[in-house]
Amino acid sequence: MITLEDVSAVDQSKVGPFNYKVLGGRYLLTNALGRFVELSEEDFKSFLRGQLSEGSAAHAELKQKGFLREWMDFDALAAGWAKRNQFVWQGTGLHIVVVTLRCNQKCVYCQVSSVGMKETSADMTLETAAKVVDRIFETPNKGLTIEFQGGEPLVNWPVVKFIVERAL
Repeated sequence: MITLEDVSAVDQSKVGPFNYKVLGGRYLLTNALGRFVELSEEDFKSFLRGQLSEGSAAHAELKQKGFLREWMDFDALAAGWAKRNQFVWQGTGLHIVVVTLRCNQKCVYCQVSSVGMKETSADMTLETAAKVVDRIFETPNKGLTIEFQGGEPLVNWPVVKFIVERAL
């Protein structure tokens, strides 16, 4: 088992920043680049001491995924991160609109805190609906989906119809 002394004795000149967790007798290492590696206890101890054999499969994987300080190619690591996370800059495509909390059903699977059918104060107004649609179209994402949720959306049919027509 890895001790606190093992972890405290990390060779900072050879090991890059990482987190780890023991899972089923193996060591799962993660880093800020979103990469992970699973190591045996022996390989993990060698990694901590900076003594992992350069010809080993563990060394090759740690090198490629940015865990070994002396082998970090920051341009390649940053480009890989950017490629894996390019969706972040696309903006959201799914827009869930709650037009009312009123509902006449009592579905056992429903997660909404619905209100009674007479509680019209829980309905979205046409003014708010117009602002919602305008905000939806501010996203840079080219593929947009509007999903109606809430209580029972069709209870507020005029607003659902208004949103659909305004979105066209």
